[in-house]
Amino acid sequence: MDGTPSEELQRVNLLLSEFSKIVANSCAQAGLGRGQTPFGRPSNFVALLDVRHLHVIVDRAPAGAMPSQRYVDRRPRGETIALESLLGGAVRELGFLNPIRVGFPVSLLQDTCEARRHHLNAVAKELCQKSLDMTKIERLNLPPGYQHYARLFPRFLADHPHQERNVLLMMRFRPGHQYRSIANALRKELAICDLELLRADDKNYSDDLWENVCLYMLGCQYGVAVFEEIDTRRFNPSVALELGFMMAHNKRCLILKDSRMERMPTDIVGKLYEEFDTYDIEASLTRCARKWIHDVGLDS
Repeated sequence: MDGTPSEELQRVNLLLSEFSKIVANSCAQAGLGRGQTPFGRPSNFVALLDVRHLHVIVDRAPAGAMPSQRYVDRRPRGETIALESLLGGAVRELGFLNPIRVGFPVSLLQDTCEARRHHLNAVAKELCQKSLDMTKIERLNLPPGYQHYARLFPRFLADHPHQERNVLLMMRFRPGHQYRSIANALRKELAICDLELLRADDKNYSDDLWENVCLYMLGCQYGVAVFEEIDTRRFNPSVALELGFMMAHNKRCLILKDSRMERMPTDIVGKLYEEFDTYDIEASLTRCARKWIHDVGLDS
């Protein structure tokens, strides 16, 4: 470690060793294996001290060969290192693929075992939660070009943790009894099979409208597209756009057509759909939803 006595380097190593064991225990209790946390497998890391903190930057990706370990002491310069600089430098200068930072007060190197263990337990719990969140996001297998949505998914999955049971409702959203009845009838029937019906206007996880819609489409395994002419005969292209996105990503969708519509939009012609009656919404939608749930195999 640059400019750091060997005795203090030993304290750093002991702290990290103790922390690794606590992380392993915490993750085991949370149902995570050792290999699912950066401290549970051989990984590249940097331990850096500034005047206030011991920063540990670990690569989430496992080391390809022998893990690289670096120790740097910046306290003689009187520096306080910014988090963004640390993570950015790990990627640019050290080649880290997916770094995570864990921080400890420098005073922790001198604390008694009991006081230190209390602090390490709190940090380990937070790290395990981050690892759980990242594991859930990795299981989503975000398609190429959409990996940047990983930053939004922790909040989305906190509200809707079972992506494999999420169903996106794609329809024209307007005030009115019939629109509410459509959503309520579908939600009620899907809930019987532990399926959660979501609408892209339920909550804003992003300030960008399309990004928020994309997040919902990526976060739902299934979809329901509703084509209707309740109060206008103008075609709503958003429903077709969202349905196309879902189908392009191999997500099974129930397509519903208002029985009073003369024809479906051109882009949907040739697709299998179910007809429902806007004057008998609950009964007709219940029938359509039950048939689709059975056909897809979600009732087993």
